Amino acid sequence: MFRLYDRHLGSGWQIRGGESSFWDAIENIDDAELWETHLSLKARLLEFVRLRVVEQAERRVAPAEALQRLSRVLSPDALTIGFARRFATYKRANLILADIERLASMVNDPKRPVQFVFAGTAHPRDDPGKRLRQQIAEMMCDAEFADKFVFVEDYDINVGRHFVQGVDVWLNNPRRLFEASGTSGQKVAESLRAGRLVGGSV
Repeated sequence: MFRLYDRHLGSGWQIRGGESSFWDAIENIDDAELWETHLSLKARLLEFVRLRVVEQAERRVAPAEALQRLSRVLSPDALTIGFARRFATYKRANLILADIERLASMVNDPKRPVQFVFAGTAHPRDDPGKRLRQQIAEMMCDAEFADKFVFVEDYDINVGRHFVQGVDVWLNNPRRLFEASGTSGQKVAESLRAGRLVGGSV
């Protein structure tokens, strides 16, 4: 993404990025180039997620067939919806589980498949948040959702960066008035900065 911005916005875009009119130049970027960049970042996200979930399973001494299945989870052709933030109950990460039959039909739709990637952690003293996180993680064990519902452990800024840059849709559905300052969304800017520092962007 940084190379794309450098080509079309100039090398100083990080400094001038706070000027709203500065971003008008994005309208001049060819749609095909934007889409190609997005697909590249999405492919990198899927590979990152596969590696991480295989590592998670190896720590639990999962059988070889389970590791093989996990190495192939997620499809580049499915709409990928992501959630990566603290598992506080008001952020409602489990809202999509309210109608499990409808969710199953979405992820298993052969024409318009959907898949979900989750990451995050709960505050050490937030037991309801921990239970919510566990509920999401357990979806990977359900045969109906196993390859289309992935939870990445050990959440940090690197995980957040891959999620922000690679998903098709960012899932954000907190209870009204409970999201005090919107810091969950601020990870976008921080992820861009972190990616620039390590040279890890397309």
